[in-house]
Amino acid sequence: MTNPLSFLHKFSPGIYRIALFFALEGDNLDPEYQTGIENKLSRLEKFPHETYFKTPQDFFSSWIERRFLDDQLSRFCYGFELQQLTIDTTSYSGGLFSQINGLVLASDLAYTSDFGHDFIFVLNDVTNKRVLTYHDEEGKHFAEDPRSEKLLIEKPVYDYGGEPNKYPFESLNTLKSIGQTWSLINIPLEEVYKALRNIGFKW
Repeated sequence: MTNPLSFLHKFSPGIYRIALFFALEGDNLDPEYQTGIENKLSRLEKFPHETYFKTPQDFFSSWIERRFLDDQLSRFCYGFELQQLTIDTTSYSGGLFSQINGLVLASDLAYTSDFGHDFIFVLNDVTNKRVLTYHDEEGKHFAEDPRSEKLLIEKPVYDYGGEPNKYPFESLNTLKSIGQTWSLINIPLEEVYKALRNIGFKW
């Protein structure tokens, strides 16, 4: 089986401001779609710290510095959703259907209006197949010291009691998150977790 994402290896490792959701034709990506993706990634890479970050450390450091700015033009003022590209295959009576999707790795849920001024952060712990969350009422703790310890625990995103969210956590609202979606390209997942720990998250 060919890897329809192999063409991404020619791009610089980094985090790109792009959401990728495409159906595959058998095991292949439509050449027109691939060309469109390549052109967009090439454009995004030209704007470091706006639509492209070289490392997860750069990405999260920039986010943590801008998170509570009043400037409504801030790229991060409405949260973010960081995804790892996956190829998902489902079976049906007529055969198999494959598509490129994004597995949410980490998310600042400010892109929704569900939590008011509370700061809610979600992590998919891929290694242990857990959904971990951090809740900060009114964002007070985070605003006082963004790099202080932030403990991620198995707690429902909507804090009404009950069981933790089922793994994997998915976007709460793709129509709202798509404009704040970033994709991890040619970077190991472990570097994302290391960068999060470097800015105070623990689990």
